[in-house]
Amino acid sequence: RRFARWVTDGRNPLTARVMANRIWQFHFGAGLARNTSDLGFNGGRPTHPQLLDWLASELIRSNWDLKHMHRLMVLSTTYRQSSATRPKAGRSVSARSSIAASRPRTWSSRSATRMAA
Repeated sequence: RRFARWVTDGRNPLTARVMANRIWQFHFGAGLARNTSDLGFNGGRPTHPQLLDWLASELIRSNWDLKHMHRLMVLSTTYRQSSATRPKAGRSVSARSSIAASRPRTWSSRSATRMAA
């Protein structure tokens, strides 16, 4: 019991950061941090640390409500951006292109999954 309280304590943001990163990866195809299982000293640095910290604090603030987090991400402007090519720009404008395109594909990578409304 004491361990469970320590893991979910608001003063220990690591658990919330890992969970927020995994939810982000579920929706966008790539996490904000390269290694979704290790955000500690051995893991890679997140591409957008302030966003990851904000998502983690929002998860704690919402009393670990995962439905709230999924809704927050799905209703975001980033999620709703089209991945279609713009004629003038000639390249994709999706959120995934900026975060995931620079990363090598690994066995744990998978394509983004959109939830039906």
